This record gives sequence, structure tokens and C-alpha cells, in this order.
Amino acid sequence: MAQLSDVYRAIDMYSDDCKENYEKLIVIFHVVVISAQYKVFGNHEHNETIPWSKKINNTLEINYNNNESSNIKCTFKLKEEELHI
Repeated sequence: MAQLSDVYRAIDMYSDDCKENYEKLIVIFHVVVISAQYKVFGNHEHNETIPWSKKINNTLEINYNNNESSNIKCTFKLKEEELHI
């Protein structure tokens, strides 16, 4: 069985629930079979790995807050097919 290659994707993501705080993320995804590790470039770099088991309806949800003093969290949703897995 051939080993699947890792996949890198740069995706602009928009959030409907945080227009006041930070509505767009530029996200670099490092996609492997069991997880998608992403880097967010905002005020500071943020790294997190999301196991595919946490998908909801083939969608990864990223909850991100670029301002640590704020309680506003932005939810960014990405359909699996956008990663071209």
C-alpha cells in the first residue's frame, strides 16, 4: 500500500460570528491521514492539531480568539473537501 503524501493548503477563512474581532484568518493546514495541523497568522502565530475524529459532518471547526483579553471567540468552519483530501 502506497503511503499517502502530506498535504499543505493555505486557505483564507471567514467567520460569521466575529466581525468585530477578527473575521478573516489565513490558515496553513498540514493535513495527514488522522489530523489537520494548522497555523494561524494573526497578531501572533497559533498552532493546533485537530484530530479528524473531531469533525462534525465532514467539517473542521476552529475556535480562535486573537485577543487574549477578549471573551469573543470566532468559529471558522472548513469543509473537508476544501482541503482536497
